[in-house]
Amino acid sequence: MSKPKSIEAPTDEQIEEDIELLHRLQAMPPEKRAQLQASIDALTVAYEEMLVAQEAEREIEEAYEAARKTRDEALKALREGRFVSVRSRSAEDSPDGDAGLEAIAPPRDKPTLH
Repeated sequence: MSKPKSIEAPTDEQIEEDIELLHRLQAMPPEKRAQLQASIDALTVAYEEMLVAQEAEREIEEAYEAARKTRDEALKALREGRFVSVRSRSAEDSPDGDAGLEAIAPPRDKPTLH
């Protein structure tokens, strides 16, 4: 049994050429395009589906970028908050002079999950 040939995705240039051809076919006079009407209809449906998919892709990409920005801002705020809490502790708060280290290190009397 032979391995089926993989179909390569068309390039952006090929897609643009196909879209231009579709527009030329749609612009043909009805008497000339009568024999091609079924193909033109199928191509038109595929083209419209592609446009819908492109719009959905654009919306997803925008939502992804917005989520990434929100996450980055939250991480930045988290880091800034952690550093502020570590810096705001004075040496008097810690009997051994390690001010603020308990904010980033586990307590010594409790076991860790490492």
